[in-house]
Amino acid sequence: MKKVVKDILNKKDLDKNLPVYAEYMCTLYYRFARLRLAMNYYTFFEVLDDTENKEEIKELSDILNQIIKDGILSDGDRDKFTKDIDDIRKNVIKTMQVLTSYADAFDRYEYVINRVEYNFKDGELPAKYDDGQFTRKIMQYIVADEDSVVINSRISEVIGELPMRMTKQKFFERLNDGLNVYSETDEKSFEDFLYMVRSSAMLDSVADDDDTFENLQSIYVSLKNADYDNIDEKEYNRLRDMITYAAGYIEDRVNIYMLMQQVINDVYAMLCTSPYVKEQGDEEAACTSIIAYINDTFSNGGEAYDEKIENDFISIEGKQEKIHGDYMSYEHVLDELKTTLSEKDVEQSLIDCYNMMYKVQILVSDSLFVEFDGNTLNDKDMTKDYFEKRKNDFMSEVKTFFDNHGRTVNRAVMSAIIASLPVFFNNLQELQDYIYNSLESCRKESEKLACIEIINSFIEEITD
Repeated sequence: MKKVVKDILNKKDLDKNLPVYAEYMCTLYYRFARLRLAMNYYTFFEVLDDTENKEEIKELSDILNQIIKDGILSDGDRDKFTKDIDDIRKNVIKTMQVLTSYADAFDRYEYVINRVEYNFKDGELPAKYDDGQFTRKIMQYIVADEDSVVINSRISEVIGELPMRMTKQKFFERLNDGLNVYSETDEKSFEDFLYMVRSSAMLDSVADDDDTFENLQSIYVSLKNADYDNIDEKEYNRLRDMITYAAGYIEDRVNIYMLMQQVINDVYAMLCTSPYVKEQGDEEAACTSIIAYINDTFSNGGEAYDEKIENDFISIEGKQEKIHGDYMSYEHVLDELKTTLSEKDVEQSLIDCYNMMYKVQILVSDSLFVEFDGNTLNDKDMTKDYFEKRKNDFMSEVKTFFDNHGRTVNRAVMSAIIASLPVFFNNLQELQDYIYNSLESCRKESEKLACIEIINSFIEEITD
């Protein structure tokens, strides 16, 4: 295969070498996906079996099981099942996007709740507390590691928790400066950055009438409509309990949808590559036995584990890692061909095969929720008009958000956005001054107590 790869990269004998490479990679992808399906399918069944209130998951899993039964374990209509698995995959991606939006929103509302906690909880500033001393303690934490990436991460972490007393005018100056850092980059980098900021600042929150998760929607509406500037203890406790419940529920749902997506991607990869596979490998019988057993158990009930498949699991141990290493050795050729392979080089059927392989490359990767037809932006430089329009649109959206929310929520969003921006301090003294001024200007003891407690928890993590 080394010679085939070398010839392809040199554009030599493509009509002969491209089909050989395609069959080799498709076979490895198929075998890898099948091995991983045997493992992931079993784990998914176990977790789903223990999951409560799983109606929306059960509906999708029943369809997925049927596809495995008729399209993987039997020789069914591959084109039909490929379309069906693609539909399920898109459904799960959409669901995960909704869960992520809820998680982002609840994270900001938890920030708000934390800032009012000490209104109803006994606590006082540590004995002989001093803003200057605490500032120095924070600075020691930030620079304790020499890695600049770690330092910048800790700066953002601390800034995101400091009391926010910045004026709106100063905030928008900081935001404008932070966005301008991306003016010389490409469109995709800028859009990725905007997406990150939007997510952390609740600008992509779910709609008030979303019915994907009615329990989360009810909590979201309650949190959104709460008056945090005049909250009493009863309301605080009610909202705190809601956030705690929502966090646990989202974590459970995210975990199981990740497991489902792993199974979906494995099935998808097998359906795509199966027509090009001529060598099944010595793990075929064991994998088929495991997959068939779990499929039957899914459909007819029973225990997830049975001694009769124990030897099958033992026999495939280590094979997944071996095959992964084999295809990774030559996968760089696909990356090269994405930009160089054209119809003038080969016939359309081979172009279709390679387009399929680009898709399978994603399916067998660790990027579970990448959309095939997602962001089409490339790495070209932005035009000035494009950048200015997107920047102004974003800043206008932030201003509208502030107009529609109260001071406490706005401060939470300002903190999230400021923490997301590229580090804007020219030196450590500027950073130290910013930290000190944030602490010193906070006259609300309950908020300062919460801030000190949270930042101290960061510091204690690296000293324990």
